[in-house]
Amino acid sequence: ASITSSAENEFVLSLLSESVFNGSRGPWLGGIQPAGSSEPDGGWSWSNGDAFDFTGWLEGEPNNICNGINADRIHFGSPSGGLGGIVGWDDIPGADSCVPPPNSFITEWSADCNNDGIVDYGQILDGTLADEDQNGVPDCCDQGVPCSSPSGEDCNANGVLDSCELEDNDCNANGIPDDCEKFDDCNANGLGDPCDIAAGTSQDINADGVPDECQCIADFVSDGVVDFQEVLAILNDWGPCGPPCPPDINADGVVSFVDLLRVLLAWGPCDP
Repeated sequence: ASITSSAENEFVLSLLSESVFNGSRGPWLGGIQPAGSSEPDGGWSWSNGDAFDFTGWLEGEPNNICNGINADRIHFGSPSGGLGGIVGWDDIPGADSCVPPPNSFITEWSADCNNDGIVDYGQILDGTLADEDQNGVPDCCDQGVPCSSPSGEDCNANGVLDSCELEDNDCNANGIPDDCEKFDDCNANGLGDPCDIAAGTSQDINADGVPDECQCIADFVSDGVVDFQEVLAILNDWGPCGPPCPPDINADGVVSFVDLLRVLLAWGPCDP
């Protein structure tokens, strides 16, 4: 494993238990020091090519502990043994060591065979993806078929869990990708009505889920004409107005000049 930040270092430390320590020797990491590097702290790198910018050395490390033997590997060390004291990085020879070697190692999983943005091994551990042959690869990837979660949360059967493709694809925030839902499209612009409203391309003043341009919200008498009937109703209910309150076109709990203005602007036959 490579460790490239303090946060990642703390996370890995939180995974350790006493059983992974051999005295003061904790698990191997993926740090290596090529032969010929300046000793003791020159040339260190990660075996996977990650940048070696962050370090978590114990105080006084690296120190090339075995005189004459290149301490060219990194492990978690614990001067007091186990997790009872400070734990940090220590250098140690990869072979022919003068001290007892670590008896465990940290493995970092990064494979994402179904390209859903989640590491496969984590999905195997939490039961999202099956791995019946226990080879660390989801069965669906072994078999070359789309990966669906056991709970069926892949509504469009594209091999990506619904929860992983909601960004910019769940306009009504119900946890279901938009392409798995059938929305009304009253203005025929190619966007479902909830998506129009969520994107702000359509208003929904009365909060009924229908874009305002697809209905005549000022004609709350519903006779196809905005006229004095609406004006009289507004004047009659002027002021605070609890639901149901048709004259409260703005749906703000108050019949006011805002509602009257909407009636005046929509005056006449009203056919959305």
